[in-house]
Amino acid sequence: MSVKGVDVEDSVRTSAGRFDQARVRAIGYSNRFILLKREARLWAYIGPRSDYLLVEDLYCSCGSFTRSLTRQPTCIHLVALREAINAKRYRTLEVGEDMISIIAWEILTTGFSKRLREAVYKKWDPEEAGGSSKGTS
Repeated sequence: MSVKGVDVEDSVRTSAGRFDQARVRAIGYSNRFILLKREARLWAYIGPRSDYLLVEDLYCSCGSFTRSLTRQPTCIHLVALREAINAKRYRTLEVGEDMISIIAWEILTTGFSKRLREAVYKKWDPEEAGGSSKGTS
């Protein structure tokens, strides 16, 4: 995907060196990345202050990514997500399309998803959510 002639996927791959590698590894190994929908490469990041919605190698809802769009579009979350995937340090959450929409809406409108936390920390009924929860992949 490109934004005004900039290949976002390539930008994420090539700009990993811009970030403090210890911090990238700490975020990547934190088990805070949640795979929401494999086919769409849709992820959530449960942060200490905010949650973010990510599309693998393409998009992050954090302010840093938005501010970087005019130059080299990437952020530490996208780089750390690549680290988490390579190290298999993420969780997989299987929920229905309706629940994914609710989680995405909460993250994009408030920066925090109560439903995501309920689902991840098993304070929910999988039958009601239209899916099941799995632990770390």
